[in-house]
Amino acid sequence: MVSWVLAGRRWADAAFTKLLAHKSTLTAKEMVTQLSPIPDWENSPVRAMDLHPRLPYIALARQDDAIEIRDLSGMEPGIVLRDRDQSLVTCLQWAPHANSLLAVGSKVGVLLWFVDPSQPACRY
Repeated sequence: MVSWVLAGRRWADAAFTKLLAHKSTLTAKEMVTQLSPIPDWENSPVRAMDLHPRLPYIALARQDDAIEIRDLSGMEPGIVLRDRDQSLVTCLQWAPHANSLLAVGSKVGVLLWFVDPSQPACRY
């Protein structure tokens, strides 16, 4: 009986691998391009954006994978967030109950940035 269960599991694993074989042939960039809600994600100058829930800030993910934080209340220049781990940015969102926390979804995972607009340097 155990051999039947193992044989059934091997058959299921082989069938599952054949059904999802096309997923393993895509690169990360091709997968993001196909699954992103942004039409023409690869050529779009802004790949994601989010308004701060309480403060007059907007976060924009640019085509070069940099995040730009702009203050909408004034004409001050924005802060630009860059890191080597921040590639293929697909989404970003301000934390709803924290004034300075920004989550950025990228190829390596989710990066958390602590943004203080009064300071020129930010950390993640």
